[in-house]
Amino acid sequence: MPKLLIAFDHRHIIEIARQRLQQKTLYSMIPVFCLPEKFSIGQLIKVIEAIIEKPIQRKSLMRRIEASEMFEISNEKISSGGRLAQLYALKPGVDIVNFERNLSV
Repeated sequence: MPKLLIAFDHRHIIEIARQRLQQKTLYSMIPVFCLPEKFSIGQLIKVIEAIIEKPIQRKSLMRRIEASEMFEISNEKISSGGRLAQLYALKPGVDIVNFERNLSV
C-alpha cells in the first residue's frame, strides 16, 4: 500500500495522536466513542484490540464495564455468529472513567 503524502509535520502529529489513543485505551473506556450508539461487547473488544494492536482478556473488560457504571443494557440484540449478542449503550450524560490499572493484555 503506497504511503499518502501528508504536508508539513502532519504525519508526526497523527503518529503522536495514535500513540496517545493507545495509551488512553489501556486505562480508560475511551474506545466506546469509536462505536455506534448501541454496540455489543464483541464490537468493543474488536475496537480495543485494533487500537492497542494486541488481544485483550474478555473477563478483564467485563469487570471494567461493570466497574465503570457508564453503560446500560439495551433491549436489543444482534446476530453474532451462532447466537444473539446483547447490545449496550452509554448512559446519558456519562463521563469517561479512568482506571488505576492498565487493561490486561
